[in-house]
Amino acid sequence: MFTAPEIQLRVGVLMANVTVIVPPGVGVEWGGIALMGGVATPERAGPPASDGPVVRIGGLVCMGAVEVVERLAGESPREARRRRKREKAQRRRIDPGRAPYPGADG
Repeated sequence: MFTAPEIQLRVGVLMANVTVIVPPGVGVEWGGIALMGGVATPERAGPPASDGPVVRIGGLVCMGAVEVVERLAGESPREARRRRKREKAQRRRIDPGRAPYPGADG
């Protein structure tokens, strides 16, 4: 799917939104500046594979947003949300003793 182990993406966002779609398991790193804007990357179950591809996103976001979404080839946004929800529920069943949110030690 990826021909290079690392892909660099530069974005310039001014009062707009950018959605970057990546396949599951791809590492995503943000190294830019967000002024009165935001950046959302996928929630990970664990660290990405050390030998897997990495997408490095950098640039400037001003009064806008950059959202990185994991999606399988041919998967609709709705199907992707449902798949992620199922995976998250499955992770909870595997580790029922974990804290309900980060920072909650019980």
